[in-house]
Amino acid sequence: MKINSLIDMNYISIDIQEEVFEVSEWLKDVRYLVPVNENLEAVGIVTIDDVHKHPYGKVIDCVIDKPRINPSQTVLEVINIMQKADLHYLPVFDKDTFIGVITLISLATVRNSQIQNAHSYNYKAIQDIKNSISNIKGLTNVLSQLNTDKAIQELIQLLNVSCLQTMLTIDDLL
Repeated sequence: MKINSLIDMNYISIDIQEEVFEVSEWLKDVRYLVPVNENLEAVGIVTIDDVHKHPYGKVIDCVIDKPRINPSQTVLEVINIMQKADLHYLPVFDKDTFIGVITLISLATVRNSQIQNAHSYNYKAIQDIKNSISNIKGLTNVLSQLNTDKAIQELIQLLNVSCLQTMLTIDDLL
């Protein structure tokens, strides 16, 4: 899944020349701010972690290079980038135009939903397999009662053992 629908485009902009001590107060209420230059172009994002690393001066001094994310990247790609960079918020740029911020919280929520959906699908598939194995077991029992040939009885016994082993494996998966 691409991140384009997860991008937060509702952000607060600040002047890149703003004093860091004022910005640190604002960051008590929001997770990140978007510094803009004199042309009102966003240059990235600043978080409380950035301010703690550079507690004095202007915002321009603490706007640390962060990986730029493209809206066409996948959730998993961006999670991996965030993990490597040890960041929870990243700026999203379409070419050189800032379009918003992607957050680890939004990515984790989507990823959790994807995992839940996959688990649900797998559970249903495993239940279907279990039902099919039960049907095979039932048919071998019927065949066993209808046929008294020793060779066929041995094959039926092998089928029953295979069904039992498969059912135990399926139960472990469930």
